[in-house]
Amino acid sequence: GIANATLRWARYEGAFWLYGAQLDSGLKVQLRVNHEEEYLPGQRLALSAFTSEPLAAFNSSDIG
Repeated sequence: GIANATLRWARYEGAFWLYGAQLDSGLKVQLRVNHEEEYLPGQRLALSAFTSEPLAAFNSSDIG
């Protein structure tokens, strides 16, 4: 499914961007994307997940 979110922060990590976003439901997620996909904090996003690898979920206390 698709979830709407607001991008809260961005950190450039060389080959990737690490983004923090907050879904409209209040859930906070971190996203790692190719360095060519650059977004600005405050920007609205429609998010969907797809992968050929298993996904991992962590409690916020586990990731600081």
